[in-house]
Amino acid sequence: MAGHAQKAIDLFLEMEETGTKPDQVTFIALLSACSHGGLVDEGYDFLSKKSRVYNIKPKMQHYGCMVDLLGRAGHLEESANFITSMPIPPDVSIWSSLLRACRCHQNVKLAEHAFKHLTETDPLNDGAHVLLANIYAKAGRLDDMSRIRMKLRDMGLKKQLGYSLIEQGGFVHKFTSGDIFNPHSEEIYLMLNEIEMTLQQQGLQETSLQHRERLAVAFGLISTSEKTTIRIVNNLRICGDCHSFMKVTSQVYNREIVIRDNGRFHRFQGGQCSCRDYWLQQCTNSFVSRFHSTNRYNSATQFNNCTCHLHQISHLI
Repeated sequence: MAGHAQKAIDLFLEMEETGTKPDQVTFIALLSACSHGGLVDEGYDFLSKKSRVYNIKPKMQHYGCMVDLLGRAGHLEESANFITSMPIPPDVSIWSSLLRACRCHQNVKLAEHAFKHLTETDPLNDGAHVLLANIYAKAGRLDDMSRIRMKLRDMGLKKQLGYSLIEQGGFVHKFTSGDIFNPHSEEIYLMLNEIEMTLQQQGLQETSLQHRERLAVAFGLISTSEKTTIRIVNNLRICGDCHSFMKVTSQVYNREIVIRDNGRFHRFQGGQCSCRDYWLQQCTNSFVSRFHSTNRYNSATQFNNCTCHLHQISHLI
């Protein structure tokens, strides 16, 4: 989850050398590492080795990791075929993974296929409806987008509200996008304006200044001493604009910023992220493209384990 796929594989090889027998969880960790690192061939090898060498029967989680791996890597048709060939019926998580990949790679036809199967099992899945509506919007199919959003309203479903958590002074502070209710809101927005001016000086323009994680980072900057690591927990995935924003902020203010979203850890330091931008390679946007074309940073350092404070926050999600 921290983006160090090769390190996970090296640790597994050490386990084998010492005679330590892997279990179901070991292979979930391995396949997840391959997914976050884009290692498709290695993922297939480990899935095969699991049964062939260790006689461990794959479970839904292992198949889910492979679907996620193929989808992230852009092998959407292969991912769909893999689902069809599974010896057990795919569950909601499998179809959700394929649908997310279709959003990244903007495959409308396959997204509709995944949505159909997903909602047959879970018709009230609000996330699936939101994803498909976003896919339609990006494809310019505004009538279809409106139809899905109307269906959401008719079913009484609402889009999940995103929030960011940060601990400071023994208290957990919660931020939502555009939040103005924090006692330090005035100072927070002044800090955001300062960061925005820095972005403009580098020729970067964007429109997501009031996103929840940015408010949390601005709060961290004004409420902690210099060089203190800022640790944030998101209940939803960080967007591409905010990912680039964190890279700039980590360099300009010489801060380490750790964000745990609903998919992985992101450790920003010196203008780089521990995820090495792998997931952004498929879901890039104009801000990310401008960021990479106008900035050159040192290579990312190794991801450190989060302190107990982050774990204290994590259980609240």
